[in-house]
Amino acid sequence: MGIARKVLLPINCLEYTFDLVSNACRKSILKQSCLVINCVLVVLVNAQAARSEIFKNMLDSDAYKAPASDTIMLPELNHQELESLLEFLYSGSLPSEKLEKHVYSLTLAADKYDIPYLLKFCERHMLRFLNSSNALDVLEISDTCSNKTLKETALNFIVKNMEDVVFSTKYEAFVPENPHLAVQVTRALLMDVKNRRNSGV
Repeated sequence: MGIARKVLLPINCLEYTFDLVSNACRKSILKQSCLVINCVLVVLVNAQAARSEIFKNMLDSDAYKAPASDTIMLPELNHQELESLLEFLYSGSLPSEKLEKHVYSLTLAADKYDIPYLLKFCERHMLRFLNSSNALDVLEISDTCSNKTLKETALNFIVKNMEDVVFSTKYEAFVPENPHLAVQVTRALLMDVKNRRNSGV
């Protein structure tokens, strides 16, 4: 068995332990080591399941260890988000209700920590459930993660559903926070009008 590394989320008093073990013994260790003790949740996860070079480097490199506690911080994730991330890293999937709730934070984590399988998993979910109420969120997250496919799909959807999206109170709040994306939406709308005019539609 390899040396354990801790991932600590102090806001919620949660402690997640990644144990560098072989695939063969992963399941038995998990069964024996998923504990809740005094509000501290400890989960042993095979580091290889992360499919992330960044995670592997974090767990292997002395540069990422805190001198006293041997701890790695993931402050951008709250309790439930981190729990969902670890569940995905172990099982390769998530229940639909968890994915729906945490898809944006998981997408950002997948992008930051280079977890391509999770990134694709979240992308498929957002494309499948794209609608007028979440199109701006999807556009924003696609821009942050430089996801061209997701961004083009979101822009096209907004253009086709212009009245529902652009004339909403959500869009009013979206514009000052994302002026560059508002410009792209405007350009996409104008290009659509131009193309329709040229084609006689």
